[in-house]
Parts: sequence; structure tokens; C-alpha cells
Amino acid sequence: MLQIKITIILFLFSFVCAFSQTDSTIIFDFNTGEIKEKNNRITPKAIGVSLVKDRFGNEQSAAYLHGNPSSYLNLGTSSLLKPIYGSISIWVNLDRHIYAGKGSEANPIISTKNGIQDDFNYAYNLSYDFKSKRLFAISHKDSTQEINIRSENEFLFNNWYHLVFTFNSSQFAFYINGKLQQTASKQFSLNYLTGDSVIIGNSASKKNDRYSQGTFDDIQFFHHALSPSEVLELYEAPNPNKTKQFIIESTKYIAIVIIFILII
Repeated sequence: MLQIKITIILFLFSFVCAFSQTDSTIIFDFNTGEIKEKNNRITPKAIGVSLVKDRFGNEQSAAYLHGNPSSYLNLGTSSLLKPIYGSISIWVNLDRHIYAGKGSEANPIISTKNGIQDDFNYAYNLSYDFKSKRLFAISHKDSTQEINIRSENEFLFNNWYHLVFTFNSSQFAFYINGKLQQTASKQFSLNYLTGDSVIIGNSASKKNDRYSQGTFDDIQFFHHALSPSEVLELYEAPNPNKTKQFIIESTKYIAIVIIFILII
């Protein structure tokens, strides 16, 4: 009987700990009303950023950029943001085209560089293209090799989109709202410029100087290529405030059960 009690207690304890242990994923979700990484492993810099409602209507739970050179989110230079094989997930709701600026005709969503050159310099980049009115995901080796995947449909402003791109040793894939857009053969390894930051909403380039206006949320970095089912799970993730409350109440209940078992 004692052994059974111990087994039950260990099981319940592991269940509780499952919700409190550090997640290996890097997450910027702003659900605490702060611009920070969920587990404080990276310290972002918010320049001219406002906290606004997220897609669920939660107050001060998403980052709003104002569409000018002095409004962007710098996530930092950590290698945790620069996987060789990985996935990047972000929710975006852009207000409008921002035509101001110069160079490439695109509003940047997220990017980091592979070198100091002015062109073909993105290790990865996700942007809205003025001419095609579509989103596109890009990765460059250099001027000799490029991956460029565009969305199937035109982008609609003032709508929330869940965007994910994944990459492994041989393939690059782009998803929108849980649906695969395209895959492309990838014949090169990603190379990252040491010391270059991952930037949200700004191209961080003198030649191609562009920026975006809109709301950004739930920015996540994974060190493996997500499967289609994992991408869909992210897209269908529930309101975090309701989920958090459920976890808190469940944890309290489990704690009570553990105490009761120990008493008897």
C-alpha cells in the first residue's frame, strides 16, 4: 500500500511540475503586460513600442509598432534566436502599407542577417511585398543561392495572421494560419552574422530602409523543424489567460489531493 501511495504522489508531483518547468522554446508573448522573454533567457529592447490588445482582446498583451524608423523590437543577438535547423512562429496584424523609406519595396516583419553586404544578406526574413501584395519568406546563402517562398493569397490588412517558417538540412517551408503555403529545396546551411540582432518591424539596413506598422505577438523560436501538426497546434492555441487560470486551478486541486493522500 505504501508503495502505491508513493507511486501516486510521484505521478501527481510530476504532473504539477510539468506546468512549472522551463520550456526550451524561446517565447516573447507579452502576456504579463511586459516586453520580455517568457523565461528571462533573453532581454529584448523595445524602441517606440506600445502594448495593446492581443488577438483575444487581452489588454496590454501584444506589441504595437508605429511604422517609422524609431519604432521596432530588437530581440537581441543570442544564438538561441539563430538555429541551424529550426522554426520561427509569429502572430501579425499589419495596419497598412508603409511606403516611406527606400530600397526593397517590402515592409519587414522579422529578420536577421548572414553578412555585412547590402544585398542577399538575410539568414532569414519574413516581409510583406508591395507589388505582389503577398507575404514572403526568404533565406540567402549569398548572391548565388536564395530561397523565396510567397503566400498563396494576397495579404489583408487589419487581420491577424499566424506565420511560421521551418527549415532543416534540406527543406524550407512556410505556413500561414496552419496551412502549408509552399516548400523549397534548401541546399545550404544557414549562416548568421555574429553580433547582428533579430529585428521585428524594421529592415535595419541603410540601403533597404523599411519598417512596418501593426501588432506583433507570440514570437517563438524552436530548434527543430516543426511538423505540420505542431504548426496547426500553435495556430489553434487557446487564449493564454484562460489556459493559465485553468492550470492554476488544476494545480491547486492536485495539491489538495496530494495532501489528502499523505494524511490517510
